[in-house]
Amino acid sequence: MSDDFTARLALPYLAAGQMQKHVTLNAALTRLDALLQTAVVSRTLTTQPAAPFDGDLYILPHGAAGTAWSGRGPPAP
Repeated sequence: MSDDFTARLALPYLAAGQMQKHVTLNAALTRLDALLQTAVVSRTLTTQPAAPFDGDLYILPHGAAGTAWSGRGPPAP
């Protein structure tokens, strides 16, 4: 067991006397939010949205296109 991170989610622990505790806490909350609040926006959209909301999740289908989506998703059949 690590003294720095939780065993399952690897969330950072706050250390006694730690400077800028808010940075560590915010990192842990961001990780928790991503792991526990998963809701997929679309699994059929093939074109990357121009302005997705922060935290939007997409399951990329075959032929997904866009700058951030390039080379991601399932391999071509």
